[in-house]
Amino acid sequence: MSDPSLDQAPPKKRELPTKKNTSVKNMAWAMGLNLILAAIIAVAVVGLGRDNEQKPSAGSVTTVNIAESAGRAQETLPFPVAKPEMGEGWRPIKARQGGSGESGTWTVQQRSASGELLTFVQGSEYGPAITQLMGGEYRASGEEQQIGGADCEWFDGDDKRIALGCDTGDSGFVVYGGTNREDTAAFAEKAARTAQ
Repeated sequence: MSDPSLDQAPPKKRELPTKKNTSVKNMAWAMGLNLILAAIIAVAVVGLGRDNEQKPSAGSVTTVNIAESAGRAQETLPFPVAKPEMGEGWRPIKARQGGSGESGTWTVQQRSASGELLTFVQGSEYGPAITQLMGGEYRASGEEQQIGGADCEWFDGDDKRIALGCDTGDSGFVVYGGTNREDTAAFAEKAARTAQ
């Protein structure tokens, strides 16, 4: 009697696809599955629909030192750089210098205790050059006010946004982006008092 394992035929060699052994339908399925697999890998690597407004964990929050950044900016800017550190409930987001000399600017962005995201931009003088730096469309409301020793004027913008433009005598600045007058005025007052 012969051993059955010896009677088995050797494995067939792989053949190239031909009309005889492949259909268009099978090829379409194979290509489609490969595309789906590639899309899943791309989503896993790149990410899809990331939420940029996610709250950072307590360990990952970086602090912005406004006074230290202002000290560095003061070395190359010709005006008294403001240090609007607001205190409890306010969170500094950004403090940076743009350019140097007469055309240089100083920007501080903070989130207020009520959740307003406000941006402060200071330049060597108050006028169209500084008010044009406000994001969005703003128009002068005609209301003027003394804030922190500076002459200021209110602006109205899109989506009920408001802004303040102020002249300290030594520099000019704008505070814009929020809808809360109290937060905007408080930020402008702190900036005006530290810019003189």
